[in-house]
Amino acid sequence: MSHFLFLLGRNAVLSRAELQGLCDEILYDANTSLLLAENIPEGDPQSFLDRLGGTVRMARVIDEYESESAVLEALASQANEQKPEGKIHLGISIFGMGEKRLRYFCPTVKTLLKEKFGRSTRTVNRPGLNLESGQMFGSKLLSKGFEFIIWRRGSSFLLAQTVANQDIRSYTIRDREKPFRDAKMGMLPPKLAQILVNLGVSQGKDPHSSRQDVNGSCPPSVPLRRDSSPCKGGSEAEIIIDPFCGSGTISIEAALMGYETEGSDLSMTFAQGARQNFSDLARRLGFAPESGKFQTSDALKLPWEKMSGIVVTEGMLGTNFASAPTPPQIRENAVFVLTLWEKLFQKIATGNIPVVCCCLPCWRQGSGSVSIAGKLMDYVRSLGYTPDPVFGGKKSSVYARESAFVGREVVVFRKSK
Repeated sequence: MSHFLFLLGRNAVLSRAELQGLCDEILYDANTSLLLAENIPEGDPQSFLDRLGGTVRMARVIDEYESESAVLEALASQANEQKPEGKIHLGISIFGMGEKRLRYFCPTVKTLLKEKFGRSTRTVNRPGLNLESGQMFGSKLLSKGFEFIIWRRGSSFLLAQTVANQDIRSYTIRDREKPFRDAKMGMLPPKLAQILVNLGVSQGKDPHSSRQDVNGSCPPSVPLRRDSSPCKGGSEAEIIIDPFCGSGTISIEAALMGYETEGSDLSMTFAQGARQNFSDLARRLGFAPESGKFQTSDALKLPWEKMSGIVVTEGMLGTNFASAPTPPQIRENAVFVLTLWEKLFQKIATGNIPVVCCCLPCWRQGSGSVSIAGKLMDYVRSLGYTPDPVFGGKKSSVYARESAFVGREVVVFRKSK
């Protein structure tokens, strides 16, 4: 069985939760943001990575070795075998050792390839630095050469070869090149939209994995698992419902994954803009233009009693503040948004909606924050919905830029059977 190493993005809590719904975690190291997994869905690794908003890189594990010299010999042999002719273009990223060892590894591998195989090698690393995804994408390293990841775990060394890297150009098209944009409203990042869709779909199908390490710790050296279990996720058709569709980001990301979508917005301008964005990106990125439906509607007036599917939405984040909000302004916004969500859940509960994956506002106040998530969790229990502790055992996780006055608190509500 193949094992894969994933390098998670900046918000490792959200990234890990997303990935756990699609494969089986073996172990996770919070210090390096590396996650080792098995039972990856079959198919092209790049296609799998493309559907993950929170994962930067994916590498296939080659083996574990007991010494630096052994892992370096294996790396050199792999590079020589996979490119038998011409100059070898090579990148190396190491974890668990520090930049001094990388300054040693890069020239040592070049020497090994020259002395053992008579090969000329160009390493693309900046001195003492691991490769960044943007650097790999810009240099087209995976098409011209290789990246190897070395992870020291206690007394052993895990060697993996990168098989997929985040497609930066595609995210630029889906974010900055949409024909309809309204930056004043706070644009939902496509990567976060992907995470929301994956969380919603995976929690709608499958109980959360019991293998997760809720403390986020990684034993210094754990042998690779050799057992197997059914692959998570699946290809069953799902309808993704976004009652606050805005510019259509969630619908677009869901359609790219192959799901049918239904979006609505109270603003006719946004509903029409979402339809325009969906049509334009369907043409540019190749997903089915007929898979998305959009309408102008108040979320509270949708026919929820007749609707079925999974709700994935950003929801209303309240006032878009130009400067830091005062405590009274925060309280006013919190009451308004909480009341809206309570009314919406009353409507949602009348239909066949097993999961609601949403972003709730979380306001920065002094050294702390003000959240409505806890109060909403308490309220919706009477309606049969409970928060799923998919975020390392916690019931929510905050996604926010350092400069933002309002963050997004992600919660996954599951309806009790």
